[in-house]
Amino acid sequence: GDYGHIVSSGGGASMWTVYPGFAMYYPTAALNNSAATIGWDQMKMSNQFWMPPLMADPYYPERVYVAGGSSTTGAHLFYLTFKSNSITSSELPTDFSNGDSYTKIASMAYSPVNKDYRYVLNSAGKFFYSTDRGETFTQSADRGPGSHYFYGNSIVPSPKDINTIWLAGSGYSGSPVWVSHDGGENFEAMSNGMKNSLIFEMTSNDDGSLLFAASEVGPWVYVASQNKWFDLSGVGAPQQTYWSVDYIPALRTARFGTYGRGIWDFKIESFSGIEDIISGNAGFQLSVYPNPCQDLLTVKTNLTAGKTSITIMTIDGRTVRSVKPADSQSAQIDISGLPSGTYLVNVVNGS
Repeated sequence: GDYGHIVSSGGGASMWTVYPGFAMYYPTAALNNSAATIGWDQMKMSNQFWMPPLMADPYYPERVYVAGGSSTTGAHLFYLTFKSNSITSSELPTDFSNGDSYTKIASMAYSPVNKDYRYVLNSAGKFFYSTDRGETFTQSADRGPGSHYFYGNSIVPSPKDINTIWLAGSGYSGSPVWVSHDGGENFEAMSNGMKNSLIFEMTSNDDGSLLFAASEVGPWVYVASQNKWFDLSGVGAPQQTYWSVDYIPALRTARFGTYGRGIWDFKIESFSGIEDIISGNAGFQLSVYPNPCQDLLTVKTNLTAGKTSITIMTIDGRTVRSVKPADSQSAQIDISGLPSGTYLVNVVNGS
């Protein structure tokens, strides 16, 4: 729904969320006690995103940072505090707009390695870092990705290395993901294997060996040992926008929220490197042509033994054509009459 940002530093017992026009605090969220909701009117600030990003205060569950906005000019952080059944706010002094009246604060984060390290990225891709809980900020020499026009983008500090920080956002005119290995001073593109897209949210697993990204074109996982992104959608997940992602260490699960197809879990039951997958299929060749095709599709392999079956499937796993050719190396399949779209070719030989 419209509650686009939800944060908690109280283990979920309490939480902050934001709605276009105001922010809310649930002191007893774990009890599902909506009557205890306390609101704060965001209209006290201007020049913020339609859904301003939030950052929980890692030391105080009853406090939160809101990406302004300003009561006058610029783009400032607002610090909200819940006390005595009401919310008070203070506008912090640092201006992250660089003097541009159109630039907004797009995301904030703190390092899980040292919670005094704070990070801010603005909508122009300018990155700022602090080592003193945000008392002072330094602007990075490089820029990161742009952001969604009303939602913002994502900063993911490494859970293990204080100097590694990942940024995710718009990748239509550049890389959708950038990485720094020197604490945020310099960044480099990190898009190997990923399509040009817009990433709404990104997170890492508990040791930083995997990154998960929710994007306009689907769910992605980055495998650090391979330095490469892989499409997670496979044949079962819907091909559409993925808005959010969270990693649940206890379940070893990446949980994605979609635009209109519900919540999808990707559970890591085991992981073998891509080298193992390649070596297990060494020498296998497959060609499908013409591609795209609208009438007669040719499928060729270099398989020489075993019973071969070839299946044409929709992206959600529904079989629309299936053949068992006499020649295990070649087959022609009539696909005329199928609706235009993306299809999968599945070849099984023997076992």
